[in-house]
Amino acid sequence: MSGSAWRNLILAVSLLFNVFIVGVAVGGKAAGVRMAGPWTQEPTDRPAPERQFSPRQFVMALPPEHRRNVTRRLMSEGGGSLPMMREARAAGEQALATLSADDFDPDAALAALNTARDAQLRLERRGYEVLVEILNDLPDDVRLETLKQVRRQDDRRTPRRRRRGEAD
Repeated sequence: MSGSAWRNLILAVSLLFNVFIVGVAVGGKAAGVRMAGPWTQEPTDRPAPERQFSPRQFVMALPPEHRRNVTRRLMSEGGGSLPMMREARAAGEQALATLSADDFDPDAALAALNTARDAQLRLERRGYEVLVEILNDLPDDVRLETLKQVRRQDDRRTPRRRRRGEAD
């Protein structure tokens, strides 16, 4: 066979293979078969996870003139949390060191993890306290409108879970 004959044979086989694949896909779709893939999610009866308040998302949704003031205040009033940040980081590093030690001690690992969690919680609590103090000074209409905007953004980003049998 010459070069062009091989090329024609390969093209014919490729065409037949593609027609076969398309036929299987169309036939399966017509028969109501759902194609599995990483992009599909089986509907569940479990409720969607609860959304948590995100201070960063809230601050970013504020109108620019308020965002600058809130950011400035967070930086200045949250400055007292720098030692807490260092403590949380050190506790996390200690927990990792304890977990990866050659002579693993489950009690020490649990204690280190609890210490790291407690340090992180203290830091979060302080951040929320500062944020609430700042938000208390915002006009109610700005605070409420920003919260509505954050909820709308969450609703657009979070796919609604369907129940079994619910139409697409």
